[in-house]
Amino acid sequence: MSSVQTRIFVTHGLAYLPQVDNIIMLNNGEVVESGTYSQLLRESREFSQLIRQHKLNEAGTNDEANDKGMFHPGLSGLGRRK
Repeated sequence: MSSVQTRIFVTHGLAYLPQVDNIIMLNNGEVVESGTYSQLLRESREFSQLIRQHKLNEAGTNDEANDKGMFHPGLSGLGRRK
């Protein structure tokens, strides 16, 4: 017997999104976009802008922490690339 399971994962953690099968974006409780991570990056201006802004903010946070001597590459999966 084949068993298919569906899990709904609700998160603000954008780093998890590349690992899920399907993404549904909501705005004020309404579905505004859905698709795979790759599809949404290619076809959705709003989604790709959200991901781009998240990456910029994350890079800025790592840079600030590193400048203050608080960044430890072994404690983060997101090290800075030079």
